[in-house]
Amino acid sequence: MSTTLANFNAGLQQINALNTYDYTVGSTATHVVSVQATGLKDTSALKIEIFNGASSKGSITAANGQEELNLTLSLPCNVNDVLHIALTSAQSVDNQLNPFQAVARINVGSSN
Repeated sequence: MSTTLANFNAGLQQINALNTYDYTVGSTATHVVSVQATGLKDTSALKIEIFNGASSKGSITAANGQEELNLTLSLPCNVNDVLHIALTSAQSVDNQLNPFQAVARINVGSSN
């Protein structure tokens, strides 16, 4: 399953469940993709991975007791590239109702 993310001009997008979130690039430029997850359970194994098309560009996985994950990447993109933000986990605690809070931001050209 995947979810298409709306226009990021409004700022942050809530992404609070295990899923893949897709964003289609509208301009040839560097795009900064930032994902922050908070409120992780002690046994969380949440993994945030960012792709450009089928190519993984970076990931981070929670360690036991970690309460927050942050991943920010600057990616050179072309028009109609599809960026994917994948939230996955090997632990059932992360697949419950509202197991964590996460937001994503995609900016063209900078992280501001």
